[in-house]
Amino acid sequence: MEEVRRVLRPWPERMTASAPLLIPALSLLCACAAMDVSLWFWLPCFCLAALPCFLHAPSMGLLAAALAMWAAIYLFAYEREYAGVPVEAGRAMVMEGSIEAVSGKSVLFRPDGSRWLYAVSSRDGACPLEAGERYRIKGEAYPLQAPCGPGIFDRERWGYLHGIIAGIRLDEYCRNGPGDWRSRFRAFSLRLRERAASLLREGAPPDDEARQVMVSAVLGDKTDARPETMAKFLESGCMHVFAVSGMHVGVAAMLVLGMLRLLHVRPRAARLSCILLLAVYVFVTGMSASALRAFIMASVWLLAFVLRRKGHPANILALAFILLCLMNPLQVFQPGFQLSFCVFAAIACLAGWLSREKPLWSPDPFIPPRIYHARERFLVRLEKAGRGALIVSVGAWLASIPLTAWHFGTWNLYAPLTNLCLSVLVFPLMGVSLSGLMFAWCPWMLHVCNTAASWLASAMLAVAGEWLPCRTVIFLPHRLPGKMKR
Repeated sequence: MEEVRRVLRPWPERMTASAPLLIPALSLLCACAAMDVSLWFWLPCFCLAALPCFLHAPSMGLLAAALAMWAAIYLFAYEREYAGVPVEAGRAMVMEGSIEAVSGKSVLFRPDGSRWLYAVSSRDGACPLEAGERYRIKGEAYPLQAPCGPGIFDRERWGYLHGIIAGIRLDEYCRNGPGDWRSRFRAFSLRLRERAASLLREGAPPDDEARQVMVSAVLGDKTDARPETMAKFLESGCMHVFAVSGMHVGVAAMLVLGMLRLLHVRPRAARLSCILLLAVYVFVTGMSASALRAFIMASVWLLAFVLRRKGHPANILALAFILLCLMNPLQVFQPGFQLSFCVFAAIACLAGWLSREKPLWSPDPFIPPRIYHARERFLVRLEKAGRGALIVSVGAWLASIPLTAWHFGTWNLYAPLTNLCLSVLVFPLMGVSLSGLMFAWCPWMLHVCNTAASWLASAMLAVAGEWLPCRTVIFLPHRLPGKMKR
């Protein structure tokens, strides 16, 4: 009788019971949108905060209201402080501080005792400053510029979301020893990434384009990649292959869990070990924001099984969203953050639908699958994998269209086909490359893995640049997301 009453409950009540954190997460999202996009978002925020009181979950309503108020206060204070820092174009700046990170040909410089960053670049070529070191610099300040058309990187918005006040064109610098612990920690991560990249490039000439693609796809290191190579993947709508994100962390997790399963490790111990090894992978790849987001989402998902909790996808996604926003609510406005959660939500919905659907091909509907012979099992699994890859790729692409058009003003017509072809290659490329790194102590094993991964990277280049008509890009009317901060 209790089961019947549970099934007959209204859908919102059932959803709140299975995913109680979903309403607080949505309320937090509306509060962030109200502070940055339009005050009208306060209306759905208040409605969501009051909804749990009518669904017999008042504690979730209190949590939703508390999260919404905290996000509003944080963003209001941040905007006032950020707008209150003066930036004069052409002003000579002399500062001392540490190098936090490397961003392309620029470095992020944090002055001593400041919460704000400056993007320091050289007037000619790459910036000579190194991460993890402390410098005294002198240069000319300039404000970060907004884009003048669609498809152009918005440095002004990027600076606001990352706490970067202005840019500095470097004139003079003097090294003053090692930086603070944060800069040294990140510098150690970058050194490990360079060491892993050298292992992946071992035995190949420096200008080998396939090895450059392999290093960029596995480690997210695009330092040595050719601009024309990056342009091929950008025009084909597959630039996400080179950003360590959910796809990379997911492939690494599947590889680790598969290897631990072959070693007959218990499931709970395997998932805990997988979390630790994923942390090592994220640390080696440079701890980018997208990689940290994917790691937190994967850790929450794995811990749900370790703690023997029912891992409802919506509840796990909401918990990861709340944790990331507590770390920094400004992440909500970053394109990568929005794409990660929207695409993950679309993939989770499609995966749940596919798990309930019967295969399109089966030997006999009256024969149970457990007595299929090897050929029939292979065909059923092949059909299910092919259908799943196609539906998930198209569904993820459709989910990313509105956000891509909103943030970048572009839309690629052949992205689903290109992503489908590349998804068949990226998974084995990462698996073979990561296997080579794990067995780097054996030279011949590393050579075999690097050679196989180089062939796969060459196939990726052919798909992105020659086999498919990937250069049909639609430019939409340009519109800046969010408020203008300066």
